[in-house]
Amino acid sequence: MEYKKLKELCEGKMLPPIDIGKEHYGALFDLCISAVSEATGVSPEMILGRRRMRAVADARMMAYKMARHEIGVGECGYDAVLYHDHKCPGYQWIADRFKNTHGAVIHGVERVSLHLVVDRELFNLYTKALSLYEIYRAEYMSIEVKSITNLQIHALQATIETIKESIKTHENALAETERSLEEAKGGKDENMVQEQCTSNG
Repeated sequence: MEYKKLKELCEGKMLPPIDIGKEHYGALFDLCISAVSEATGVSPEMILGRRRMRAVADARMMAYKMARHEIGVGECGYDAVLYHDHKCPGYQWIADRFKNTHGAVIHGVERVSLHLVVDRELFNLYTKALSLYEIYRAEYMSIEVKSITNLQIHALQATIETIKESIKTHENALAETERSLEEAKGGKDENMVQEQCTSNG
């Protein structure tokens, strides 16, 4: 991916946005923490704590970014903090959940967004966490959210496409494996192959 496009992607939303009321922010925040924890192996308690070991700090910054960019919709730039009509958690809202400062969250979001562009391992961990969060979010939506908006339909369609693509990849791999098997057998019938395997064993 071109560096400029990757940079733009990492600085903002990476999942289809969901138009969800603020009453759902707490539950979705918990899902963000769970997704980051499962992807990184860092416990939720450590992510929400104050320890500064590299792996823990990285997981915490990933959670900052995910909470900021992937929970709600709307303008998520720094100026949005000044207004009441933005539809994503503000920095102070996130900071309160971490019992940290507004500035620490801003710094963490900026830093992890920058590192995602240049650190492939971190990028892979974050995208794994995003994939998990997208699954958790879809499950939560079907249980908790009664009225489905166009944005939510878009997100569900995107999830379906992701699943279809995964199935297609596995089908292609299966077809390739079956083709390799046929080539390896070289026209021998199955009984002959089994006899050879038995004699070799």
